Amino acid sequence: MNEGNLIITNTKIQNFSFSSDYQLIQIETASISGSNYRSNILTINNSTISNIKCAGDGTVIYATLNNGGLIELIEVTFTNCISERSGGAIWATLYGESKIQLNNSNTFRNCMCANSEVGHGGAFYLILSDSGSKFITSGQVEFMNCTSACNGGAIWTEINAGELSLSNINIENCYGTSGGAIYLILNGDGQATIDGSSSISNCNSPTSGGGIYINSTFSIFHIIRCKIIISGQLEVQNCCSRTFGGGIYAEVSDVDITLSGLKITDCQSGEGGGIYLVVTQQGIMTFSGLNLIQNCSSTDGSGGGIYICNNTYFSQLTVSGSLTIKDCNSQTTGGGIYVDIQQTEFTFSGINIDNSLSKLGGGGLNSSLSAGGRLTIQDSSVVQNCRSIYGSGGALYSFIDNGKLSLDSVSFMNCSCSQPYNGGALYIALFSATSNVSITNSSFKQCQTNSSSSQKYGWGGAIFIHINYSLSDLDVARFNLTKLVFEENLATGMGQNIHIQSNDTLATGSMISSNSLLTVNDTTNLYTSPFYAYDYMGIDNSDEANYRGTNSYDKHHPLFKQSFISTFINPSYIDANNGLDDLKYCGRIRFSCKRISYVLNSGTVLLANINFMLILLSDSTSDSNLQVNIPTKYCNYITIQSDGYTQDSQINANPKYQIPTSSQSNSLFTITDNGHLDLLGLRFSNLNPTSQNPLFSVQSPNLDNIPILSIIGCEFNQDPISYPVGSLSHCLIFINGGKLTISKTIIKDYYLSNRKSSIMIQSDKSSTSEMFRNNQIEIINSTFENIKQVDEQGSGACVYAELKAESLLNISQSCSFTNCISRTIGGAIQSVIQGGHIELNEVIIKGCKARNGGGIYVNIDFTAQFEFKVINSQIQNCQAKDDDLQTKPTGFGGGIFVTGSGDYDPSTESLDLKGMKIFGNSADKAGQSLYVVMTNLIEWCREGIAGEYVKGNYNDRYSKFEDIEGISVNLTLFNSLSQEQIQQQQQALQYYWVII
Repeated sequence: MNEGNLIITNTKIQNFSFSSDYQLIQIETASISGSNYRSNILTINNSTISNIKCAGDGTVIYATLNNGGLIELIEVTFTNCISERSGGAIWATLYGESKIQLNNSNTFRNCMCANSEVGHGGAFYLILSDSGSKFITSGQVEFMNCTSACNGGAIWTEINAGELSLSNINIENCYGTSGGAIYLILNGDGQATIDGSSSISNCNSPTSGGGIYINSTFSIFHIIRCKIIISGQLEVQNCCSRTFGGGIYAEVSDVDITLSGLKITDCQSGEGGGIYLVVTQQGIMTFSGLNLIQNCSSTDGSGGGIYICNNTYFSQLTVSGSLTIKDCNSQTTGGGIYVDIQQTEFTFSGINIDNSLSKLGGGGLNSSLSAGGRLTIQDSSVVQNCRSIYGSGGALYSFIDNGKLSLDSVSFMNCSCSQPYNGGALYIALFSATSNVSITNSSFKQCQTNSSSSQKYGWGGAIFIHINYSLSDLDVARFNLTKLVFEENLATGMGQNIHIQSNDTLATGSMISSNSLLTVNDTTNLYTSPFYAYDYMGIDNSDEANYRGTNSYDKHHPLFKQSFISTFINPSYIDANNGLDDLKYCGRIRFSCKRISYVLNSGTVLLANINFMLILLSDSTSDSNLQVNIPTKYCNYITIQSDGYTQDSQINANPKYQIPTSSQSNSLFTITDNGHLDLLGLRFSNLNPTSQNPLFSVQSPNLDNIPILSIIGCEFNQDPISYPVGSLSHCLIFINGGKLTISKTIIKDYYLSNRKSSIMIQSDKSSTSEMFRNNQIEIINSTFENIKQVDEQGSGACVYAELKAESLLNISQSCSFTNCISRTIGGAIQSVIQGGHIELNEVIIKGCKARNGGGIYVNIDFTAQFEFKVINSQIQNCQAKDDDLQTKPTGFGGGIFVTGSGDYDPSTESLDLKGMKIFGNSADKAGQSLYVVMTNLIEWCREGIAGEYVKGNYNDRYSKFEDIEGISVNLTLFNSLSQEQIQQQQQALQYYWVII
């Protein structure tokens, strides 16, 4: 037709074959005069056209439209339309205000262009020539199983001007040499739009653009830029090309491309599995809104998700809104994205790269920045779960030669690479003085370099930077790493957080610290503390060249070690199994030391009154003959604890590591002067059984300083080699002036001789003042069990206490003494009080034995200010055993034996047994639970109401008289009396406050 209207409705057209000069419908638009052309209008409605063949272009429709010409298709199905040239179903060139419009539902199925040289557009071949020319789809349009021997499996379009609008299209199983679904050329000032709910799936190309191929050419004459807009919801799925762009290939010059709502999944190509993008001249590509590229891969080259490159100054790429690249991989570099940038800047804002993988570097993103190329990633972007298998940079690899990498507000999480490569998250190579890097307000969490059989490299758990220019050029404009966060990063090689290779590591560190080029949030002592020594490291270029991949600490150095003000790591971890004493700055849990002695002797600066903590990760078996004198040369306050210890745990719940001592003879710990030692959650045994030195010694040389020992949550057991067949000639703890706290501790299964108790407390006179040393002892919620003092001249099995000069012994909070035996006096506790104080509060003493005072023996100087109080405490099933071989009286005071010298003044209420609870105790001679030897016994018994300071839970009506007895003489006289004399003079104490 050549002017006029043609309407085809409810028609079936099939089984035609035409020669090269003929088609089913041919539309020509001849000129009437000058620029005045005839107008043609073709409408096909509710019809089917099938099995049409043509030796030329456009099997069904061949059209040249102008002057308002229109082709409208409404619910038309084209099936098996085959052209030997271009346009398997329709070939059209549009001029002027002409238009092709597809309304409602239209289908193109099994359409084909067969000619391998000129066969473009398996269903459509379209040229838009003027600004008023339009091709518009609305409703739903499907292209199924269409093929082009050349380009554009479903649609081939060239836009010189005008508008292409594809809305709600579905293209499936189509094939074209380039552009398996759509091939789009932009030569002019037009616009192409794909919007609505559209999909392209299972389309293939043996070259480029498995789904879509876009190409534009630059012209200096263009005034209005052409545009490509993909918006709404376009899903490109399972498309493939052998070379470039499995989902989309775009070569953009003098074109603005905007992508929004794009979803590309399961696509692959040699390079750019999801998108392959070349931005040249004044091309601009913008991602906005929500976009997803998932499970795409590059099979031979780079960019599993996206491959982007440019080579001209005016080109530009911007990602805003949200672009997520997930589960993508590359056989070479850039599992998520590969960018090659020259002369311009690409910006990614709010990008998310997740679980992407590369074989040869840059698991998330690989970039080459040169000739002024700049890459910016910003605005809460995230790169996570990415890794590089056989290359550096688990998250990002960047080669910079006259370019700049800027990262601001980016989170890197759980990214990794493996030896022999570097940079668990970032690998950055700076190859000229015009190569710049800026990383600000960004975080690196749980990134790492993994070990491999090579055991080389693996540097920079989070960041590796290679600086290959003069350090005099290092300034904030070229190198800015500030306001960073590092958490739980790990390098199997060197530099847990950052490793820098440069001409001079120490000079690099000095330049960084002097100009504050690296700052870490909440870290004020980054440059001065050895705690970070192995987090921030470097190696000289010369050492790397001579010792490729070495992980020797002799070749790698802490970046800031010249600024360290101390060598102490506080806290320091000790691991006898895996620790390393050859590390100058050992102590971090990742770099634990092997021996306690090494840590305490490796300091350089005095830590006065600073708690220096040592945490054991195993039994301290590497410390042979350990002897610690506190204060040490460098510190006076030390805490040693088992890893995992918590003070709130129950008494048996904490993990406990041991410091072995059974083969040594000298004291393990000696605390003097202002020394302070806390022991938390540890196990101890004993020294060599023949040693007479205490295991722990606390002694104050004068009254000016108070040494302190705290034992909390610990356990003491005699070495099983010597127990129970052998006895110890030393005590466990000796204190002579100082403060001792024992809490939540178990001391059990000891045999003691040589007049030693488990804990021995003395108050000698100070050599400088002639005054008695003061002791402050607290035993809290602790257990003493199965402790025996087997010496004929011994003392209380658990505690022997000389308390003078207002010394204090407090035992409280459910402390228990069980089955503790002394061959002499005080089965559990023996005390001599001369101006001191004892308080037992909520104490249980059970099953203990001695000759006198089966549980407790107390000898008091009544002329001095003293205090002995029992509060809510039980003495149960304890025994005082008679020994016929002894010259002094024995078998008295099954629970408690109280005696002293001088006359006691009852009005002071200093001797107070109100809280004594006695059950089932026995004595071979007298005082089944209590026996008292003192001159003012009667007065004491009569003080208060009905013997209240004496009897505890003794009941005047129901208790036995022999439970509490005594004799009103002093100890010296008592020891000289015969058994017969004692029996004549002693009395049940109840007689002194009750008339019976």
